Amino acid sequence: MASKMAWFLTLLLVSCASLSSPTHLKTIVEQYKGGRVEEARRSLQGWLEASPPSPQALYWASILDPRAGASAQYLQELLSEEPAGELAERAAISLGINLYSRGLYLSAQKALNRQFADPTHKVEGRYWLGRTLLALNHPDSARASFHSAASSGGSPLLRGLALIGIGDCYLSQGEYSSALREYEIVQDSLPLPQFLPQILWKKALCLEGLGKGKEAERYYSYILNRFPTSWTAQVAGKRLGLQPEEERFSIQLGAFRKRANAQNLKLLLVEDGYQAWLEKRGDLFVVLVGSFEGREEAQSSGRELEAKYKLGYRIIPLY
Repeated sequence: MASKMAWFLTLLLVSCASLSSPTHLKTIVEQYKGGRVEEARRSLQGWLEASPPSPQALYWASILDPRAGASAQYLQELLSEEPAGELAERAAISLGINLYSRGLYLSAQKALNRQFADPTHKVEGRYWLGRTLLALNHPDSARASFHSAASSGGSPLLRGLALIGIGDCYLSQGEYSSALREYEIVQDSLPLPQFLPQILWKKALCLEGLGKGKEAERYYSYILNRFPTSWTAQVAGKRLGLQPEEERFSIQLGAFRKRANAQNLKLLLVEDGYQAWLEKRGDLFVVLVGSFEGREEAQSSGRELEAKYKLGYRIIPLY
């Protein structure tokens, strides 16, 4: 899945038809869409140096700068220059996601806790506010925000993610029956096949919490048979006491004392298309990403994750 800031690319192209620097924008868009990111950065630098930065230039600077902190500064400057309007709403959501992904939850809450006029922005903003509130260990407030996102229309993907978020709130509170109900709603009513292994795994966790170990084992067995290459299959195999024939490695991207913090990093990674899960190690909850046949392959992916999320990593054996 594309990064969160790329979610807004289509909206940006539609809304920027009357910009004051259309030649610069058109060049940057073509280079960015063509995967020529370095060329797009050079074109943007020329635009920034040619005149005082416009809000549109600042927004593109936030997308193209690989440094999370610098990206946030561009978005904050944009919001200072243009505190209202469609671009400001999009920037506020981007800023909230940026801060959330770096664990700056109070600042993310401030960025996202606003009234969004655009219906699409409202759904996205409420969803990410819910994730932020859950990370701050406010599951009741998070659930209300997820409910708002789920009932405000939007794409099936965002509605499904919001319903999963409601289930996660119940799960974090040990309300396994309610969490199970929410996960079943997503599984039965929404076409989200990319999230099915994770939903089945969460349902198995709920069944374990309800003392229904045999039913949970059936879910783990189904995950192993139906999704043998997924990260959930690795977790299911461990739950069932199975061992693979060869050693494999994973990337530890974070370690947290609070389960909610680890859970939200894991969800961010999953939504970005990575295989990620949690494990309890001593007093810490660790976030693991991927399953690799060798250390070299794991090291390469670890460096990419470190650059993208600005988090240190460790290579650890899965078994």
